[in-house]
Amino acid sequence: PIPTTLLYSQAYGNGSRIHTNSWGFPGTFGDYSIDSWYVDDFMWNNKDILILFAAGNSGSSTNTTTTPSTARNCLTVGSTNNGRDNSSNPLNINQIVSSSSRGSTDDNRTKPDVVAPGRYILSIRSSNATSDPCPSYGSYTDNNYTYCGGTSMSTPLTAGFAALVRDYYVD
Repeated sequence: PIPTTLLYSQAYGNGSRIHTNSWGFPGTFGDYSIDSWYVDDFMWNNKDILILFAAGNSGSSTNTTTTPSTARNCLTVGSTNNGRDNSSNPLNINQIVSSSSRGSTDDNRTKPDVVAPGRYILSIRSSNATSDPCPSYGSYTDNNYTYCGGTSMSTPLTAGFAALVRDYYVD
C-alpha cells in the first residue's frame, strides 16, 4: 500500500490540525492493518493533530468497522439518527443508525469511539452532480443542497465540533 502519511503530512504542512476521512477498505472488518498503523504512527509523531475516520456503513453486526478506522489513535465516528426524516415520524436521536458499522475490533478494542447525527443531514451538493447522490433520502428543493446519511455525514460534523473545542483550548 501507498503510505497514507502523505495525505496527512501534506495537510499538516499547510497548517491543518484536524483531518477528517470518509474512506476505508471494504472487507477488512476489525482488522488492524498497515494503513491503521500509518494513522497511529503519524498521530504519535505529531501530537497536535486529530485524525478522524468514518466507521463505515456495513451494518449493525459486531466487528464491522474497516481499516484504517480501526487505528488506535484516531477518533472513529459512528452514526445516530437525527431526530427527523422526510415523513411525519420523528426518529429517535438516541438510536444508532442500523447501517452504522460497529466494533469491536479483532483485538477487542471498542470502535467507534463516538457517534453523531448522520441520518437526514442537509449537505452541500456538488455543482457537478448529474443526479441526487442520496436519492433514498428525498430531494431538497434547492439544487445546491441535498439530504444524505451515513458515517460520512457524522464524521465532518464531529470534526467541526472538535475544531471548536480545539480553538477554545488554544485560545
